[in-house]
Amino acid sequence: MAPDTGCAEMRPNDMVMSFRLRMIAAAAAVVAIALGLVLAFSWSSVRELELERLDARLCLEARRLATQPFGPADVSALETDLARKLRVSDAERIAFRVAAVRGPAFASSAWQPAWHEDGVSWQLGALNLGGEAVPGGSRCDLARTGAAAWHVARVSGREGIGLVAADATAAADELRAAAQRALQVIVPVALLLVVAGAWVLSTISMRPLLRLRDALRGIGPADLGRRLAGTGEDREFRDLIDACNAMLDRLQTSFEQATRFSADAAHELRTPLMILQGRLEQAIRLSEGRALQADLADMQEEVGRLASITRKLLMLSQSDAGQLLVHRHSTDLSAMLSSLAGDARMLAEGGQVDVQIEDGLIFPADPDLLRQLLNNLVSNAIRYRRRDGWIRLRAARCGSVIEVTFANSTDPLPAEARRRIFDRFYRLDPARNRASEGSGLGLSLAREIARAHGGDLVLDLSPADEFRLRLRLPAE
Repeated sequence: MAPDTGCAEMRPNDMVMSFRLRMIAAAAAVVAIALGLVLAFSWSSVRELELERLDARLCLEARRLATQPFGPADVSALETDLARKLRVSDAERIAFRVAAVRGPAFASSAWQPAWHEDGVSWQLGALNLGGEAVPGGSRCDLARTGAAAWHVARVSGREGIGLVAADATAAADELRAAAQRALQVIVPVALLLVVAGAWVLSTISMRPLLRLRDALRGIGPADLGRRLAGTGEDREFRDLIDACNAMLDRLQTSFEQATRFSADAAHELRTPLMILQGRLEQAIRLSEGRALQADLADMQEEVGRLASITRKLLMLSQSDAGQLLVHRHSTDLSAMLSSLAGDARMLAEGGQVDVQIEDGLIFPADPDLLRQLLNNLVSNAIRYRRRDGWIRLRAARCGSVIEVTFANSTDPLPAEARRRIFDRFYRLDPARNRASEGSGLGLSLAREIARAHGGDLVLDLSPADEFRLRLRLPAE
């Protein structure tokens, strides 16, 4: 037997993602995908625009070299100045050459002889930072060389011909680095804003659903006549509330019809069954043949069984209608369980009965209903235990709750049987319907009596060869 401490253990809930988290995750995914697509499709356009701006800056710098007096002594200073103005971090990735009118030609160290006038194919260009012609009326010619990696600008001026070249890949690298730095700030901020916005929107959209959930939770069998109010709700939620109200109308009608039928049928059967049982008793006394007496006794037993089913059905229908009367008195549950444990030892016929009952378990209850509840559970444990198997009864106070556990060894039960254990007229072993003298109503009635006392009766998780019911009742 597995050990049982008497108090229910806490079990973690299944990890299920909430609607709010799904909305946040979906919004973040959509924004991330949209941002990625925008970057993918706009990068080529942005890069081309940056190259056009680079050509405009090359034209301006080539004009400066062609119109201002520079000499070979200015090469180093010009390299640094051009790298800064062309926004290229590495001076080795720019080059220039000046063919001076009144002096020798000079060039930077990175200048390639192939970039002279005869080494490239020039195209007319008049670009500037604003997309206008180079100031001063000078014409700027542009060329691309070195597998189009280097852009060259040429301008003729009063001091000579100025040529300036820059590695376009350097400009693209600078642009990419700047974009990465911006994205490192923009992406987290955008995601935070998306999460915050999705949280707010989901909270607003969930409010009507939460109100609907709380209203539906408050509707029980005793108040199926309540209806949900749709005043002030949006149209979609009003439609949902109207559908729920229509469903409640159908449920109320069906429930009342079924409850009324069960109660009326059980009530109408009580008197004929009592008369029939009395007549059978009289017939047994007056009959002389033993065979006839045996037949009449069997009939009387069946009538008694039918009367028991009728009483249970009447109590269940009263419970369904919220009309089960509970006359509460201070009841000693420990004493009642000890008495039932003695009966269980006698009826177990040699089986092991293990009992641990805490003293002083007192709470307000209807003694008759409580005894019927406990009788049903003890009878169930005896009836369905394995032959020569064990029965275990535990009762203890756990905080503000009294917990009573009824367990017994049993043949392995399928999951379907455990799931339907509280269904009315459901039998664990249909083949033993007559032999076990059960009706399939005992556990259903026991649970309704427990709930009428503010408690509950549940089937505990247990090994396949063990059947364990746990009764929870409010302590005094």
